[in-house]
Amino acid sequence: MKRFILFLIIVGIIGVGVFVLTSEKEAPHEQQTQPQTLEADEIAFFEPSETLVKNIIKNALDARFDSETATYKVADLDRKGGPELIIGAAGQNTATIQILTIVNKEKEYERIGKIEYQELLREAPEVKEITDIDGDGQEEIIMSLMYGGASSWAEGILDVDFVKRTMQWVQIRNESGQLQDAIFILAASAAHRNAFQIQDADKDGKKEIVETFAQTLLDKTECEVSAYEWDNDVFAFDKTLSEQFLSKLGADCVM
Repeated sequence: MKRFILFLIIVGIIGVGVFVLTSEKEAPHEQQTQPQTLEADEIAFFEPSETLVKNIIKNALDARFDSETATYKVADLDRKGGPELIIGAAGQNTATIQILTIVNKEKEYERIGKIEYQELLREAPEVKEITDIDGDGQEEIIMSLMYGGASSWAEGILDVDFVKRTMQWVQIRNESGQLQDAIFILAASAAHRNAFQIQDADKDGKKEIVETFAQTLLDKTECEVSAYEWDNDVFAFDKTLSEQFLSKLGADCVM
């Protein structure tokens, strides 16, 4: 009898052990099958259709601007999956650049910022390049502004702040110490040529804005350079860098 009772006790202990081990092995499996939830500020990226984009543009632009000739580019500007929509549109001597976040496929959007300007317009402004030029992790937008004469045009650099939900022109401090918008009037003719580039020309890991001017008189070309370096606030004129870049130009004033 004692042996039988001892046998039952041993069987019970073994059964409890097996149950505990089985439960421990199954627990991780149950945790893995639980659905993962996205953080509140995460938005799953989707590529909007052309129809969706066209509908949003029509809703976002007022009657002053032609939605049919508007330009656009889809990008992940805030690096959260996006998408953001960069719109360029023109009316009669008035243009607008707007940045929207597309919320879903039901044509819902949020406006991050917009800029309007009045010039002698030829076409709607258009995105030329998107790149981080000041090293803050947020990309800036280089726009072809599509205004000017027959042999001149303009390009500008826009900065977007998703926290403040604003958009503005990047600021430059010129040689005289005055602040101005980063808008460059470019030209190409037999006598004059203006251009600007964004590059790390001095290989220090930071990008500079380099503006070049060329003037040809009596078969002689004279070159000028204005180089602007980021000072954690604006792109400021740097005389030393300007001279360094000038020394690298060829006879045709091309870097």
